[in-house]
Amino acid sequence: MSVLYWPNRPSGFQSGPPCPPTAACDVMEAYIPNRNIKLPLRTYLKELTSETEDGNCQVFRAQLCEVLLLSTLERNVVCKVAYGQRRIDDLLREADFYNTKLLGLQGTVVPRMYGCYRGYTEDGHTAVLILEDCGYQLTYKLKFYDVAFRTQVVRAWLAVHDAGVLHNDFHSRNILVSRNADGSPRVRLIDFGLSSDHSTCPSAHEVDSDNLVPYQGMPEYFACKRIDLIFKERAEIWLPRTIRFARKSVPEEYLTSAEAVLDYTGVPSHMTIENARQYVQHLLTLNAKVWSDRLRLDANAEDIESEL
Repeated sequence: MSVLYWPNRPSGFQSGPPCPPTAACDVMEAYIPNRNIKLPLRTYLKELTSETEDGNCQVFRAQLCEVLLLSTLERNVVCKVAYGQRRIDDLLREADFYNTKLLGLQGTVVPRMYGCYRGYTEDGHTAVLILEDCGYQLTYKLKFYDVAFRTQVVRAWLAVHDAGVLHNDFHSRNILVSRNADGSPRVRLIDFGLSSDHSTCPSAHEVDSDNLVPYQGMPEYFACKRIDLIFKERAEIWLPRTIRFARKSVPEEYLTSAEAVLDYTGVPSHMTIENARQYVQHLLTLNAKVWSDRLRLDANAEDIESEL
């Protein structure tokens, strides 16, 4: 089973050999080994990209190499490092998701995992999750980007959801973007440390992600509240083309006026016709504002090219 030579501080930030491959390193055993490499591995840290306030979780850009003088392996990776039992438990749970439910999604909507290692370093009990370097975090909230990009991100989220995993921390900081060979944006979702099993979702495969048309063809609501949250609030790719009044969902063709709505629903017994008309007009005004605001955001959407 392969082991990982993890640099101890302050020798951690290096550009790679020629220093002896195991110099100034702690040896960490594999919790989940690299599937394709049985030889010992060594990381050369390049950059600390993020750190929690308590310092017990850090993320580094790094270089991954085999511990061989003539090794041809030289891969740019991201190392997520946890210290202390609580953070380590979260990291190992994340590695377990990558190794099971997310295994078939590696390299498409989540990063490839190059192993997870743990052991004792000069910082105490430590665990390291090694992942493919998939680009950079979004600068703005997801809803401020163009609809094609938002739809791509939602498809990625749905793939994870349909694999039986709830992300539970779906924010822009956990969406990475890079560029495909043809120049188009490539999306990867990260940070599954807070994720949970979602195998019994009431809305499993309710949405056909291959035929996802923004603003069209969506149900009035989703049985899974997480889908509601992502579609309606985080990505805003679905907006209701209906209102609810008198315990009825009013089809779009009746939303032309308050009178048309009341012709469809009737006037509830507890309301006068004038009160009903005023309330329905209020609902119509709110609905129109939602659409107006969304179209304004679409017209001024951030260019994802600026992120790359």
